[in-house]
Amino acid sequence: MESGFFKWLWRYNAFAIAGAATVTIVVLGLIAFELYQDATRDVYVSNVVNTDTEDQTLIETYTYGRLQVVDNDNGPALVAPLYTEQSYSLIRNSKSTSRNTVNYKMIWRDGRQEWLFKDFSQLIVDENRARRPINGDEKQMQVVAVFLTVVPMDTNDDQRLSGRDKKQLYVTTADYQEKKLLLEDIQGIEFVENWGEDVVLVKAEIDKDFRLFEYQISDGSWSKLTTLTDH
Repeated sequence: MESGFFKWLWRYNAFAIAGAATVTIVVLGLIAFELYQDATRDVYVSNVVNTDTEDQTLIETYTYGRLQVVDNDNGPALVAPLYTEQSYSLIRNSKSTSRNTVNYKMIWRDGRQEWLFKDFSQLIVDENRARRPINGDEKQMQVVAVFLTVVPMDTNDDQRLSGRDKKQLYVTTADYQEKKLLLEDIQGIEFVENWGEDVVLVKAEIDKDFRLFEYQISDGSWSKLTTLTDH
């Protein structure tokens, strides 16, 4: 009896071990399959521009975004953002980027057209519009200034324009004219906020410090307020 019982127990253990091994193999196979899919899945991103001139797989197209009507001294005008869309191959998959703003075009009623920047070599990663009056009705509020955070070049040598590069901050009038450089070599803009009817407060990261600036809408003056410290 004992001999038969132990034979049965050994067989049961053998089947149990084989079953557990099979389950383990299946689970590991599923994990490996998921990892393979993740590694080979096509990647879609925005605010990234490939600048590798030797990348033979790079396909790039340009398209206009939605037209905006803006007020101009000579009457209403149109502003159209220009997007670049790219696709290129990586080692195991492909990567696509879309709606990367690289410029703005102004169009006047008399047919004149003008670019905000001279070429398409920069990446505009953020846009903030200051509207006045602050506490007015939504229909009464008008754009009085536009703040643009711009990546002008590949500063970290990864052959990409992205948020990891150093940036510049520009301000323009509501009709995207009179472009003025406010800051350069910055890590990022934390916020652009109203600070009174005539003042816009800007918090920027520069050399790992956070600094506060103010922009006077009425005369376009720009000044530093303070550097924020942790003590």
